[in-house]
Amino acid sequence: APRYISGLIRSLKSVLTNKKIVVYPNSGEVFNAQNKTWSGISDPNTYVHMVKEWIELGADIIGGCCRIGPEHVRSVKGIVYPL
Repeated sequence: APRYISGLIRSLKSVLTNKKIVVYPNSGEVFNAQNKTWSGISDPNTYVHMVKEWIELGADIIGGCCRIGPEHVRSVKGIVYPL
């Protein structure tokens, strides 16, 4: 989940000086199997702010897993791969 990524990057950077850091978070939403519904926020703008922080902390490659979709990817394209 995205809430763990910043702390994990900090921890990895403290011990790995010559390794690339790859993060591949999900949206952070939670699935309720009983109701078959998702709860939480999966907002592309929120993802942009998180990606900026992860880059500043030293993430080298950023992807996205469950419930990260095309809108999220489009929203960070210029940040991750400056034109």
